[in-house]
Amino acid sequence: TQSRSSAASDVYKRQQWYRTLELDPGVDDLRAVRKAYRKQLLQYHPDRHASDPEKYKAATEVTRRLTEAYNGLTRYLGG
Repeated sequence: TQSRSSAASDVYKRQQWYRTLELDPGVDDLRAVRKAYRKQLLQYHPDRHASDPEKYKAATEVTRRLTEAYNGLTRYLGG
């Protein structure tokens, strides 16, 4: 069985993923998650900022967080 703190940590992590993808908490439609991920990725993709090293570095970090959120939610939702 999962400990209370571990379960609470999982809930918090999911809430963060929803925030990262700018989704309402509890959205369970994989298409909505995918659409939000792609929308954010188009905006923040590092290739869009290749000419500015600082923006490129920031975009790389944002993209990493977006991908982590997308992968986490799709696993959680069974996708």
